[in-house]
Parts: sequence; C-alpha cells; structure tokens
Amino acid sequence: MLALIVFVLLAVGSAGLALYAWTLERRRRVVLERVLGEGTPKASVAAALLTRPTQSERLGARIERWVPQPWRADERVRERLLRAGFEEAHAATIFAGARVTLLALLPTLAVMLSWSESFDMAVLYVVGAIVSAWVIPAGVVDGMVRRRQERLRRAIPDALDLLLVCVEAGSSLELAIQRVSRELRVLHPELADELASVVRRIKAGMPRSDALKALYGRTGVDELRTIATNVIQSERWGTSISKVLRVTADTLRKKRRQQAERRAQTAPVKMTMPLIILILPALFVVLLGPTMISIMQTMR
Repeated sequence: MLALIVFVLLAVGSAGLALYAWTLERRRRVVLERVLGEGTPKASVAAALLTRPTQSERLGARIERWVPQPWRADERVRERLLRAGFEEAHAATIFAGARVTLLALLPTLAVMLSWSESFDMAVLYVVGAIVSAWVIPAGVVDGMVRRRQERLRRAIPDALDLLLVCVEAGSSLELAIQRVSRELRVLHPELADELASVVRRIKAGMPRSDALKALYGRTGVDELRTIATNVIQSERWGTSISKVLRVTADTLRKKRRQQAERRAQTAPVKMTMPLIILILPALFVVLLGPTMISIMQTMR
C-alpha cells in the first residue's frame, strides 16, 4: 500500500510540474503579444520572438513521432484543453505524451517496488499504476477547467456592469467589448482574453453571432452562453441591447444568490464527516482519557 501511495504522489507531482511549465510558456507568449505590439520600435523583435518555435512547439513536434494518432486527434481532449486555457496547436500532443509517459513509468515503478511481494500484490500494484496513469492527467485537466470556469463566473458581474455603462454611453457593442477587455486585463485576465478574442474574430470577418457563440465553446460557462444568446436575440429582434444587458445582469445576480444559498444549506451535511472523523475522537480522548487512566490504575 505504501508503494502505491509513493508512485501516485510521484505521478501527480510530475504531471503538475509539466503543466505548470506549459502554463508559463503560454503566458510568456501572451505577454509578448500584448507588450511588444505593432507600431513600436520593438515590433521586429516581437515578431522574431513569436515566429520562433517555442519550447512547447518543439516538444510537441518531438512527441508526435511516438504518440498514437487517435490520442492526438481526440476532439474531446482538445475541447477540454481549450477550456482549461491551452490554445496551442500541440496541446493535445503534449497531453497525450504525458499520458504515454505515465503509462510507461508508473507500471515500471510498480514492478520495481513490488518485486519482493507476492504475485497477487504485484498484479494489484501494476493494475493500480495503469489506472492511475490513465486517470491522473485527465483529472488534473478537469480540475484546471473547473477552476478556470469559476474564475470566469466571478468576473462576469464586473464585466456586465462595465459593458452596460459603455453601451449606455453610446459605444457600439464591439468597442464596448474591447474597452471592457482592456479594463479587466489586470483584475480578470481570463475573461479579458476571451473578450479580446471575440473582438479579434469580429474584426477578422466572422459574424458577431458566431463569435459570441464561440465564446461558450471555448469556456463552457453557462452564464456566457446566456449573455451571448440574449445579445444575439436582441440584434435579431431589434430590441435595446442596454435593456437586455441590464435584465441579464439582474438574472445572473439572482442566480448567483440562489447558488450561494444552496451551498450554505449543504454546508452542515458536508461538515458531518469531518466532525465525526477529526473532532469527536479528540473530544472523546479529552473527556474519557483521565477516567480511563484512573480505572487502569485502580485495576492494577
């Protein structure tokens, strides 16, 4: 059992370090694109740095040689990685390479650690290692998706308020989205990047409805789908966008309040098991400990 815990911890640590390095590389490219833009004296330097193959791209090109093609072309994996914030072309390839590495490494460690054990225990260790190697990468990505979606949900009320102010001031929807993206760059970078992507798609010639629908496809946040649907219907039927945004903001606030109340109601149920496992044994030791010591001394 100890050996199983050891190689599971090693797998989690290695996968976490790989994903952390990958995230740093992605953020470096985003910072270069923002800071060294066109029209600046360093534009040529920025272009050279951005066109040069990055470490993740070189790693993905090497991994493509020995990673199975179905793993690299899985659309569900690509969608999960996109919602986790990994937009690189080699994201699915690197993820498949991490999974193949764990499938080769963890069973080997299991065999080495269970060499002196019985055959049944060795088989159990190997099976556990294979299952862990298959489940751990997907679990890490799913956790990153959930955390990113939660950050986006927290940023939506601020973005809606700013968007409503800009639209009521007379700005067009594209300029309002661009201004909100620029204002939220420091406080909510994930939502700011998504809004900036919407503006870029619209300027590139994509219809506004398709660009807004793609916002939900990249994030998987239901609130963003609600906003996009309401804006599209407002344009289709000719209603006021400011009124639609105001009603949508009120609806989302009520929804968040209801979710908070529901979580508060489930808190006592979630606290039951920690109370039984962690607090009650210590309480019994404190209350019954002196009495048990006295009884043992009396019996002696």
